[in-house]
Amino acid sequence: MTYSIDLDWKNINIDLNTVNAWLKANAGTNYAGLSADSQLHVWFTDEPPQDFISAVQNYWNSLDEKSAEATNYKSSADRKADVENKAISAKTKLKALGLTDDEISALLG
Repeated sequence: MTYSIDLDWKNINIDLNTVNAWLKANAGTNYAGLSADSQLHVWFTDEPPQDFISAVQNYWNSLDEKSAEATNYKSSADRKADVENKAISAKTKLKALGLTDDEISALLG
């Protein structure tokens, strides 16, 4: 048997990895993950106790634009830019160490 808590989406972007980490830390082995469509679904292998269902709903309802879950959110474009910036930084540092472009390409791929 599976059970889900269905939560309405917020009007702000939320980092679901942070939500997932909170659930893993608080739900125990019964927690089975998240899925999303018109709502966010929090899945469990068995129905959790009512007090935990309430805790999940209260946690979700407490999230606002000042929450870590909102401030940690990065779009895929932001994540891609972070990777590109780190690659540029790494290449610059390797050049400063005296490596050639060919050596840097061999190291970084």
